[in-house]
Amino acid sequence: MMRQLLTVFLILTGCFFQEAKAQLSADFYIDHAGGCSPLVVHFTPLVTGASSGNATYSWDLGNGNIAAVAAPEAVYSTVGTYTITLTVSNGGLTATATHTVTVYPPPSVSFTAGPAVVCGTAVTFTGNTSGGGAGNGGGGPGGSGPASTIVGWLWDFGDGSTSSSFGPTTTHTYSTPGTAGASLKVGASLTVTDNHGCTATLSQNGLVQVYPP
Repeated sequence: MMRQLLTVFLILTGCFFQEAKAQLSADFYIDHAGGCSPLVVHFTPLVTGASSGNATYSWDLGNGNIAAVAAPEAVYSTVGTYTITLTVSNGGLTATATHTVTVYPPPSVSFTAGPAVVCGTAVTFTGNTSGGGAGNGGGGPGGSGPASTIVGWLWDFGDGSTSSSFGPTTTHTYSTPGTAGASLKVGASLTVTDNHGCTATLSQNGLVQVYPP
């Protein structure tokens, strides 16, 4: 009787451990799933069912590189979407997980200012901006990436004054030059930020001739 009970116990125990081993699963955390070039990404494995210290890791980082450490990092420079695959092996079992990261194209920026000659009157600055997207460059995996939206405009008017606008158009009135009767030629710059945090800046010199009243 005791021998039969021992046999049943060993069978049940073996089934339990076999079931536990069969529950090996893998996933991983990405600290930056998208951003601008160069995009530095750190990967953290999330593995269950693996014996402590016995699991092996094989990463395909999607950029032509592989890694065999538990928590690698990778740099993505070319615009596009990259597929990252983690394969975990433990005790003859394997589990895989796949995620993507995206490098977004930068926005484009240009602007005009007018009138070009002022004497105490305001100058209107108009930005011609757009978010990066299809057709804006990038030969990496997945094409040039999805389109983005401009969410911030930062103007530098060249006289020490700056302005953050909520749209592509703003106005600015220049102070009278310090030397009586003399004019001052000033430039300006515009920095735009898109919804992915990518930025682009354009500076133009000699845009406006400012005369004293």
